[in-house]
Amino acid sequence: MVSYLPIADVKESWANKSVLITGSGGFVGSQLCRNLVKAGAKVVGLDRQNMRRPDLFGFVEGDITDSGVISIILDIYSPAIVFHLAAAGASDPFLPEERAIMVNTLGVDNLLKAIQGNATVVVARSPAEFNPNSPYAVSKAAGWGFCSMYARTKGWPVLGAMTHQCYGPGQSSKNVLPAALGAFRTGVDFPLSPGEQVRDWVFVDDVASGLISVAQSDLEPATTVDIGTGIGTKLREVVETLVKLTGCNGRPIFGALPLLGSQKT
Repeated sequence: MVSYLPIADVKESWANKSVLITGSGGFVGSQLCRNLVKAGAKVVGLDRQNMRRPDLFGFVEGDITDSGVISIILDIYSPAIVFHLAAAGASDPFLPEERAIMVNTLGVDNLLKAIQGNATVVVARSPAEFNPNSPYAVSKAAGWGFCSMYARTKGWPVLGAMTHQCYGPGQSSKNVLPAALGAFRTGVDFPLSPGEQVRDWVFVDDVASGLISVAQSDLEPATTVDIGTGIGTKLREVVETLVKLTGCNGRPIFGALPLLGSQKT
């Protein structure tokens, strides 16, 4: 497990450092941008959505599958660190196979070939890669395969950050906790699976701090670090705690949905 470093402890090493974040407008990407800006870094965002922010040093609207866009970013900003968070299917793992492969496999390969080992790259990984049963999981695992190959054969400084069950403000309503919270707040009962699945739940700000820790570590290329608490908790327990803390009128209906189906965590 990685040890999280408070932002106050990393200001000196990140001051004026050029950093590129792919998927900068996403759930984790947005928090990482905020943390690095506070640390004094010159943060450049790359996102398919027009998510321009006044606090960023630079922003490019584009796709990691576009070699031309990546080359322009590298020529203009020369990032020393790249956080690769852009992905397709994190909240919709059964997306079309072609799209998953294009972004999660060919996209990361495209990014690494453009960088050519001239920047440290921290790649966000998913525990779904260990039991790939969806296009998202398979394509992410294949993408890391290329990362590991380049790191081992070429010595490129590529590191993996295995992010566990991230949660917090700004998360997509397609995820189970914000979806359940939205229902409870309006007094609507919320159908769930039996809730027996165990996850390592980690707050989004801790994930951002963990990513920063990985980037400034002395780990060998191709190393993957887990970002989590090391404690597994059942979904049922988390949802029941949510109900108690909010005091909402809506109720969780456990067992109304199958474990594998429309409900994604």
